[in-house]
Amino acid sequence: MIILDDRGNSPQYLEAKLPGLTNTPVHITRLLEGDIYWEGQEQCWGELKSADDLVTSLKSGHMQDQAARMLERQGRKVLLGEGEWRAGYL
Repeated sequence: MIILDDRGNSPQYLEAKLPGLTNTPVHITRLLEGDIYWEGQEQCWGELKSADDLVTSLKSGHMQDQAARMLERQGRKVLLGEGEWRAGYL
């Protein structure tokens, strides 16, 4: 089962992409941590970030807080990058 957090744009974006990738049922509800939770052979927690969102989260310290909370959870953790990414200067 895949569970998507109901906040932000993540549910709509991911729900549109997932049917072509997996036959696993997808549910949308409020997650305690992250944007995605997948329970298969093992647990997996994911955070979806666009390039701009990642930079903003890193500068504000929010990403570090999110990462610390995610690391307390059992299972794998992943950061999913969304959109167009380019190398450059901040």
